[in-house]
Amino acid sequence: MADSDRFEAPRRAALGYMLAAEETVTEAYLRGVDEWLDSVRGRVFSGFGLGRLMDPLGIFGAANRFASALVRPVAGAVESIIAAAFTRAAPGTEFRSRPWVLQHLAEVGNHMQATPDWLFGQVAGEVQKGISAGESIPEMAERVEASLLDGGAHVWRGRAETVARTEALSAYNGGTDEAMRAMADEFGFQLEKVWLASMDGRTRDSHFTADGQRVPLDGLFNVGGFFAPLPGAEVLPPEERINCRCSVLYVEPGEETDMSNRGFRGAEREAAEVLKRKRRGVIRTRDL
Repeated sequence: MADSDRFEAPRRAALGYMLAAEETVTEAYLRGVDEWLDSVRGRVFSGFGLGRLMDPLGIFGAANRFASALVRPVAGAVESIIAAAFTRAAPGTEFRSRPWVLQHLAEVGNHMQATPDWLFGQVAGEVQKGISAGESIPEMAERVEASLLDGGAHVWRGRAETVARTEALSAYNGGTDEAMRAMADEFGFQLEKVWLASMDGRTRDSHFTADGQRVPLDGLFNVGGFFAPLPGAEVLPPEERINCRCSVLYVEPGEETDMSNRGFRGAEREAAEVLKRKRRGVIRTRDL
């Protein structure tokens, strides 16, 4: 089998694992949103029956429910992704006490702490629009509830997908990396890692350029001028982290990584994308 074929299977496997992980986080997030918004609605509309306007500040009154309803379930989903990565790469290894795992799970909540502030701004803005447009209180309440205070609303599905893609990728890549480090430490072998970008039009130029970068296991990739150990790493700024779909291939020192035409069914589309970007001066590391 050619080298290009040899690396196709891990790339496709990584994509499959990440898609499943995204769905796990999405479901946890939307369940949590439903539970939290139940509490939010009760506070925002607390004086509604008395003819008073909605109170956007009620969102902060439900802040005590935010962690238990939303953060903890999402953190639980992220932990299950890390556990699955260890099961695949280092079965039997205790992972929950490892420093990276503890830190990563703590950071999950930090990524979502701005949600109440965001929702307050959205609801307050919609209330002001309704007042300016001369809407009745019932009309305004119905519109705001349907668009913002219903967990099934489009805006929450979009936020769920963004959170899921970002959290699932960092958990999958980070968990796999931590598992590979555990194996390398236990058995004393050396590893290197290779950045694998998705070869389509949605990939950032900086990530497209990074495709094929190869560094030691403890090394850092150069992504758009920022240095990070993995795709989705916390050290990357949001513009290089959010919605990333890249993965990492682990190889032994000296192992060949000729990944030309690594997409079986998408080889023509990949070639067209590579050519289009090359004309703009965006060239993959592995093509240099």
